[in-house]
Amino acid sequence: MWKFLLTITLIIIGLYFSANGLWMMHISAFGFEISLSALLLIAFLLILFYILRLFKKPWHWLQNYRTHQTLKNAHQKTNFWQLILTTVLDQDDTHQDQILKLKKTFCQKDTLDPLLVEALFHPSHEVFEQLLQYPQTKLAGFRGLIQEAQAQGDLNLQEKLLDSAAKEYPNVSWIFNELLNLQLMQNNPQEALKTLEMLSKRKWIQRESYTRKKAEILFQLKQYKEAFSLMPDNPLMALAYAKAAPKKAPDILSKAWHLTPDWDVYEAFQKTISTLPLKKQTKLIEKFVSSNQSGGLYLLALSDYATKIGEWALAKENLDVYLHAYPLTQQVALMMAKIEGDGYHHADQAKEWLNKAEEL
Repeated sequence: MWKFLLTITLIIIGLYFSANGLWMMHISAFGFEISLSALLLIAFLLILFYILRLFKKPWHWLQNYRTHQTLKNAHQKTNFWQLILTTVLDQDDTHQDQILKLKKTFCQKDTLDPLLVEALFHPSHEVFEQLLQYPQTKLAGFRGLIQEAQAQGDLNLQEKLLDSAAKEYPNVSWIFNELLNLQLMQNNPQEALKTLEMLSKRKWIQRESYTRKKAEILFQLKQYKEAFSLMPDNPLMALAYAKAAPKKAPDILSKAWHLTPDWDVYEAFQKTISTLPLKKQTKLIEKFVSSNQSGGLYLLALSDYATKIGEWALAKENLDVYLHAYPLTQQVALMMAKIEGDGYHHADQAKEWLNKAEEL
């Protein structure tokens, strides 16, 4: 706005000089005298003003460009060292390629940059100890020493390093994930459960992984009911819970089979109903295996049960159906050998199936 007003003012002054006949102006200074037209002077001032503006704009643009580049480089360098600190000692080839491309640009003399790059590409105990000496690289030093202890299988050293790292960096997720894994290896389920709950509270662990690990910890603590409620599709947890609660065993095993067919679960279920009348056992077995017919394991279960009650034709029929859909396994060959030998007394055919079983 002020530029517009300045232009109008100069024009008015020029018109004033013109109206009063003051066409010429005389300027005296330092013994010199200059005569020039008032309109020419005003025109000169206007031209000079806009020339200065013209030069000022590119200067501001250049200044802004330099500022932008400085900020961009600082941002890139920050990202670069974040990349270093988060991947140091991981030996990830993709990240290393990125770092090598940026190494010449961002590694400056008399800084810690070369030390970090050395840790990434030439890790050693001495380098890790050096990293511990500086606040900027201490986390990377901890990580290197922890991974070194893991490679050596030194659980006590891992525990010592992780405890120290956890105290100094209470907001770094990978430290507590490593601590959890160590506690599980040390068969310390009580502490592992505390660490796991902390990871979940801070949202540092995926829900699926949290559920699986909590079930494993509860299983170690012999809290089989709680473990099974978290992972009912895990056969080991189902078998342990069924053994601990025999009255609920049929329901537990039926639920586990429905989610994940497993041969041990089938045999455990068969054992739980073995005292019932044969007719009722047959109905329960049929209902049990038919709840999940994926993978063909139900056909083997039906054949196995038919073999145990002497229904040889039914047993062979189920195995024939299985062999049309699935490849031959050692278990199936042995079952066929039993049917041919014990059921039909075909010694030669039974021997053929036994030979096939040995080859598998």
